[in-house]
Amino acid sequence: MNLDPILSTHIDAIQTRLTNAELNWFGITGATLRKIYETPHDQLPSLLYSGKVGEMTSADLHRIKIQLDRAHKHNMVDLHRLFNDVTAEVYEEGQAMGKAKGVPISPKKEYRAAANPLLLKAYRDYEVMARSTTTNYTYRQAINKYVNRLIAEPDNEGYPSILRKTIRELTEQGISTIDYASGRSVRMDSAVRNSLMTEFTNVIQETQLKLAEDIGTDGWEVSAHIAPAEDHAEIQGMVFTNEEYEKLQAGDIAEDIDGNKHQTDRAIGIWNCKHISFPFLIGISERAYDPERLEQMLAENEKGINHNGENISLYEATQEQRRLETAMRRERENLNLLKEVRDTDPRFEQAYQKSRARLAELRNEYKSLGAALEPAAIRMKWDRSYVPAGSMGSNSQNRVVAMFTGDEEQIAKLNNPGIMVTSEKELKQGLAEFKKHIQNMDEPYRTIYSQYAENTKMQNEPLRMVAIGYDPEKDMLIYNKKFFTLPKYQQPANIVFSHELAHRYDILAIKSWENKEFMGAIEVAMNKVKSDIGKYNELYSSIKNANPAFQDILSALSDNKINVQYKHDSLYWSKGNNLSLEIFANISYIRANKINTPEFDGLLNDLIKIVNTMFNKGVK
Repeated sequence: MNLDPILSTHIDAIQTRLTNAELNWFGITGATLRKIYETPHDQLPSLLYSGKVGEMTSADLHRIKIQLDRAHKHNMVDLHRLFNDVTAEVYEEGQAMGKAKGVPISPKKEYRAAANPLLLKAYRDYEVMARSTTTNYTYRQAINKYVNRLIAEPDNEGYPSILRKTIRELTEQGISTIDYASGRSVRMDSAVRNSLMTEFTNVIQETQLKLAEDIGTDGWEVSAHIAPAEDHAEIQGMVFTNEEYEKLQAGDIAEDIDGNKHQTDRAIGIWNCKHISFPFLIGISERAYDPERLEQMLAENEKGINHNGENISLYEATQEQRRLETAMRRERENLNLLKEVRDTDPRFEQAYQKSRARLAELRNEYKSLGAALEPAAIRMKWDRSYVPAGSMGSNSQNRVVAMFTGDEEQIAKLNNPGIMVTSEKELKQGLAEFKKHIQNMDEPYRTIYSQYAENTKMQNEPLRMVAIGYDPEKDMLIYNKKFFTLPKYQQPANIVFSHELAHRYDILAIKSWENKEFMGAIEVAMNKVKSDIGKYNELYSSIKNANPAFQDILSALSDNKINVQYKHDSLYWSKGNNLSLEIFANISYIRANKINTPEFDGLLNDLIKIVNTMFNKGVK
């Protein structure tokens, strides 16, 4: 059972929404800094004491509050989805174990009930951190301090250094920081991610305890991954009896079933540990990793890579990966602030260009690290460095098909998934915003999507058993608004309309199922997967956060023999033209929105080229 992709998919999306709101906030803040900077010096005191500065900061805070409220609303939906996905995955595994032992397990609702207190705690902790963003004191204080510093500089000579100091202070602070008892402060978006990873690891462990109780398992198996921290490297993949596992978690010396002794001060599953323990039937359950593979993992981790002339372990490389991702996000924030003030003084234009150069250096270093990590199938998370709103992934050997080139801001905008559709009103608002979103696309996608979005009609049909879909007989998007209240069917608008309008274009103009080249490429890809399903499952298992559209394509090509999370069932794939329709729509969404996807041994290359040709055909 691999729960890490489920955790990463949802929690990365939650963090990215907050980070994206933060990036927008820096643009808003930069505009306010500029207004004050350009105010004549003799008017600054009245600006401060008349309350005008307070009005400016209040307006800024109101704008960011709207964005954050929307992000928090969607994040709460994602938390609920994550809970459902985790408990469903554990329950499905539990049914298989129960069957192996001939023991029926409790109903699924009892598993949810067992973990529900931990879910409520995750909700409460998130809400506490979310509320910290409404604490206006820090921002108001920073702006007031900025104005007072300017007032104290009557000759204006010190203005640039004052503005630089304020920018530095604001980028260090962000929207908000979370202060811990240890005295350490962490930016709100990072604090949320760290907290949720711990909270939901606890949710997983609680459901596992329920499963162990149901079945009467007598042991625990610790998960394993390619780049373990030193204190857990020898423990991963080991199986312990219940009694010995309790000792391990208590920090005492514990013996695994092979006779090896272990001790750690950091229990499995806490303090950013990515390991999870699973119930195990000693003598019945099959171990997830054989000893040779575990030894190979340790050897690969120790061998490491060469980075910047120094040999580092794979674990150290992943820490460097996180550092570079954070540095790139922070530099993007700095750039967003400087962009607003760059033409107020030549020195700020220089600072802006220096920041751009620094960002380019960081990206080149990140690419170099990615190339070194590629043989180890460790994924570089460009979506966590660009600060897009919704890109879900790329990876490994599994390097990206094409790291899209061009304006980074355009890529970030295209990666924005749009508002979450949780009501009929948001569906209609989402379509209006998608029409604006299309203008960020490159040709030929901009022309085709503009044409098919402009004259698309939508209609609510209460008897339809789908949330939303294109009806070729009526030539309109049909939806059942009741489904929008259910978290399972809630999706971001830009993803929904990119996909459904691609269906409309395909059915009305392309007829992909009649295109011999396209159908031939699908057959070739399916045969490649079928001939070595083990290889492609291994490739997929190395991916974290694969985009849902990419996952659905793998579902189609493998007839669900690659165990993806987002998929249609095999019965759906066997009906009519569904195979070609869905592959065409998924690739259209990926290419139009410049979503980076894994190379995956070149599996999709021909299909992508053909879809591009089909869109080019539509604008001629």
